[in-house]
Amino acid sequence: FCRHAHVFTFVMAACCFRNRFTCGHVRQWLGGWRSYAALMALAPECKAPKIQRTGPLQPKEKESGSRQHRNSFAVFGSITDSKTAELVAEAMGDMRGGLVIEAKPGDGIFTRALLKAGAREVIALEPSHIHQRVLKELHVCQECRGKLKVSALPINSVLWSTDNRHKRLEHLRTELLSGVKSKPWTDDEVAGCITGVAPHSTSFLLKLFTQVLRGSILPSHEGRFAFSFLLAGRQAEKILATPGSTKYGNLSLLAQLSCEVESSIKMSPSHVSFGKTRKKKSSIPYFQLMKLIPRKDLPFACEDVGLACNIIYQVFVNKSKPILNYLQYLMVGAADVMKELGLPLDLKPIHMSPADVVRIINRVTKHCNSDHHNNY
Repeated sequence: FCRHAHVFTFVMAACCFRNRFTCGHVRQWLGGWRSYAALMALAPECKAPKIQRTGPLQPKEKESGSRQHRNSFAVFGSITDSKTAELVAEAMGDMRGGLVIEAKPGDGIFTRALLKAGAREVIALEPSHIHQRVLKELHVCQECRGKLKVSALPINSVLWSTDNRHKRLEHLRTELLSGVKSKPWTDDEVAGCITGVAPHSTSFLLKLFTQVLRGSILPSHEGRFAFSFLLAGRQAEKILATPGSTKYGNLSLLAQLSCEVESSIKMSPSHVSFGKTRKKKSSIPYFQLMKLIPRKDLPFACEDVGLACNIIYQVFVNKSKPILNYLQYLMVGAADVMKELGLPLDLKPIHMSPADVVRIINRVTKHCNSDHHNNY
């Protein structure tokens, strides 16, 4: 009874709250607490004894490679319908003799459609051991024989560099892309295509476009890789948004500056599986295939790309305020600079075109010294 007296007291208090406060309930609640204190004072041995360690703390066992990087794939999905997979593969364009890197293929339905469409080789990045066995069984098929590579390497380590703790991933990435024919970045043809059902959140896309704009995307060593992602409808609308629309923001600017954007077919969310995810598919009205081809040259000459990315991030934190409020913290005479550029002083970020943004950034770059550069 002494061990569970506090539980009895909390149940009594909950009953008091449910039946509203009365004088009788308050007296019962206080009496319960007095009885609990008296019981604990009379029976101190009822308290749980402290655990005495008999030896040093054992280190926690390291998880397997696929388990460590499962979180990198947690927000990626896979196509579950064969007809939809064939339609998406056809909409991606001519893939004869091309290399395709597929993120989270799942049961391999979309992988089969890519190989049937004429892909020279498909690199499937799948963390699940069960799905890896299913994908390896596809080697028996005639159209898949010798054209499929299966790896547990996370897509993040393929797209951008990791820290020193993941040197093994860098080695696996180099080994995985060893057969890729490298092409110069300025070549008209792309070296390959990276495809998959992209995450719901915009953080992945923002980082992707930032890395492409800065030229630090990892596959750039082998050439330009195009991206064909199935995006949620809201994200596709943000990428295609024009200045003045409510959905225009930093994602729109970074995407239009770094890539040539093409929209393609739409599909129902019922043909996509995300496994165990908190996001409900009912909140996604549709998925749309977006082709994102990195530009050989920026459409507007930008003197400092790194500063441009950081300013775009900061300016669109609050799209309703004029950009002059932010520029005054970066440079002296921001109002005069806006007048010289022919821009109104009350210009808001939501109304700025990519050309206006680059013009402003170039003027900020000239006025900022090297120390100020490092801070931004």
